[in-house]
Amino acid sequence: MRVGVTLLVVLLLVCSSLCVVTTRNQYILVDGQPFFMTGATYSIIPTGKIPDSAPDSAANTTYGRGIWMRDINNMKAIGGNTLRVYSMESADHTAFYDYAYANGIKLIVSMWVTYQNFSDPTIRSNLLSSWTAFVKKERHPAILMWCFGNELNIGGNGDGPLFNIMKDVRNVVQTYDTPNPRPVTTTFADRDLSSTISTFYSQSSGFDVFSFQIYRGNTFYNLFKDFNATVKLQKPLLITEFGCDAFDNNNNREDQTQHANWNMKLWNEIYSNSAICAGGLSFNYADEWWRCDKTRPSVHKNCGNTASASFDNYWNEEWSGLYSVAPNPTSGGPDILTPRSIVTNLTKLWSNSPYPKDILTTIPPKPTPTSSSSYITCNSMLLVMLMIVWFMAM
Repeated sequence: MRVGVTLLVVLLLVCSSLCVVTTRNQYILVDGQPFFMTGATYSIIPTGKIPDSAPDSAANTTYGRGIWMRDINNMKAIGGNTLRVYSMESADHTAFYDYAYANGIKLIVSMWVTYQNFSDPTIRSNLLSSWTAFVKKERHPAILMWCFGNELNIGGNGDGPLFNIMKDVRNVVQTYDTPNPRPVTTTFADRDLSSTISTFYSQSSGFDVFSFQIYRGNTFYNLFKDFNATVKLQKPLLITEFGCDAFDNNNNREDQTQHANWNMKLWNEIYSNSAICAGGLSFNYADEWWRCDKTRPSVHKNCGNTASASFDNYWNEEWSGLYSVAPNPTSGGPDILTPRSIVTNLTKLWSNSPYPKDILTTIPPKPTPTSSSSYITCNSMLLVMLMIVWFMAM
């Protein structure tokens, strides 16, 4: 019997790495249950620091651990379930992944890719080689989804080559993220999205999920209607960046009330369109002081550009966080975070899923497979475990 219990424990640990993420029409499923994404974009760049070629360089230092442990705890406490990290190439992220997984926070992990000529054979080969190494290195049950680059539809070579290379990007995940490959996406900037999707949707087999980054003000306008006119609930849509900053450039002061009002209108639209959209991620989790001027990362600056996306028609990217940031007076300590007003509102909103309890009865019974291989689910593994323990106890 002792051997059986030991085996059960071992198999439970194995099962934790086999819990599957799939897509079914417009839904993302985690172990067969609809998953509505709530959370924020995230990077580990404290005050006084700037990103290097891989902005995750602090991820596994003692200083970095203090930051991401604090932030994962915060996200869990306010009811968020996902963080999206832009670049995860250089460091060992095992401890970060383990802590997120233990606290129920899922991750969208990205390899940083800038727009390139994806039709060039050499460029394409080098990118896919790097992507293969990335997927092999980063595999972990905390990962919800793989993301190839950021806003790669901004470039001069057209969107056709991007849709084409994404087929190979997804094939890499199918080959190396086994036995249960996670979904694959890349993020689109808000540039002719309706036209792009209608033109290239028939070539979108490399996308398990569409991810849009939208800055249109305090509404998404016809985004969801336009998207569904082409996709017709056949693939999930995520809003992987959106929002406005908290600085009122007209009056030279922070305005948390306007910040909360504008961002909550957007979140409420996402919830209201949950029949089409599978969730969103606020930009950004916390203020980052390097964004306006990398030569002065120790100063919180009000600089940016004119933009109708913000309530003051000016975009101050260093003030875009759900949390404001201040240097820690204790040397070596992580920055001091203070939740802005919006956090109280989000905590209330995120405490409830927009999906009705009987949502599974409305979803067609056969999921769209993300690979040709058979999935090993946690439920089937648990059944096998119980049968083995029962047999050994006989």
